[in-house]
Amino acid sequence: MSAVDWGNVPAWCSSILTSGSLTLGFYILLRDRRKEERAEARKLVFDLRSSGENWTVTVHNVSDRPFTDVRMLTQSIGRGQRYAFSKPFLLPAESDTLTWPKSARVGLAVLFEDADGVRWVKNLMTYKLLRIPEASLKARMTFRKVWRDLPSLGE
Repeated sequence: MSAVDWGNVPAWCSSILTSGSLTLGFYILLRDRRKEERAEARKLVFDLRSSGENWTVTVHNVSDRPFTDVRMLTQSIGRGQRYAFSKPFLLPAESDTLTWPKSARVGLAVLFEDADGVRWVKNLMTYKLLRIPEASLKARMTFRKVWRDLPSLGE
């Protein structure tokens, strides 16, 4: 029986460096894609105002693509009031306004979906934008993180 030829040091170094280069290339591609997705989601602009007993938020689509399912993040479970904007689709250059009482269990965060079907949540106080994962467990963890960052309800 003959011994297995494992090659030489230059061949090993070359293969390790090639693998590292490919890994780095894929990482850069994914990072740039996520950056483009986030840039598109930031084109949905929100203006939050407090007026007496109510909160009012106006949403403006400054993108050239539509957004769907724009609604406030609520903490109610089951059949609570859903604070959705009146337009199911927010087309480019369109705006919509929503008013709700400060006493409602509504966080100062907005849920929406972009034209690519990616779901997002944006904190209206800190302007933090988070992508909602498709897996339900990860999505719940994202919502918990958003609720922790929100101010007390009714303030």
